Amino acid sequence: MAQHLDGHYLIIGGTTKAATTSLFNYLADHPEVCASKNKETRFFLDEDYPVPLRDHHIRQGIAAYENFFERCAPSKLRLEATPDYLYSPNTATRLNRYLPQAKLIFILRDPIDRLHSWYRFAQQNNDLSEEVTFEVYVREQLGGTPKREQHWLVLEQGRYVKYLKHFAHGFNKKNILLVHYGLLSAGPASVLRQICQFA
Repeated sequence: MAQHLDGHYLIIGGTTKAATTSLFNYLADHPEVCASKNKETRFFLDEDYPVPLRDHHIRQGIAAYENFFERCAPSKLRLEATPDYLYSPNTATRLNRYLPQAKLIFILRDPIDRLHSWYRFAQQNNDLSEEVTFEVYVREQLGGTPKREQHWLVLEQGRYVKYLKHFAHGFNKKNILLVHYGLLSAGPASVLRQICQFA
């Protein structure tokens, strides 16, 4: 079994509700980029992370990752975006082991704005009852019974430094780019130029 994959990879690793889908789509249009067949491969997530995994996962061995890039020419930069990588405890170690040269992008959004966005999204998805006020939503996360569902982890996951440390310790810092959601929203062309230089 291969110890790591050769090739060039650009991975949008976080955060949720911070325009990762938009950035993925922008970059996928670049002629030198080949995007994964699923935007979120979820390949390197821990098995018990609270989102459904795909058919192909690291438990099958690193070679299975190539299933997401079957149509990609070897010369192309391979792109995927799994925003929950930031929060999955063992993902940084796996990426460092199997894709040590990968470039990682983390889009960070004001934690309060992101909390509001998650609240609205959870209600639209019927994960939260319309009767759950924003105040109750926050209070439950501050001191309620711990829950595993993703929409109940948002406040804790707004403490970005805690999670970024895992990546800072394992990766060459030149391979990590932090992007502010506000800058991406206000001037995507400028941020995309920065990302292209980084990649």
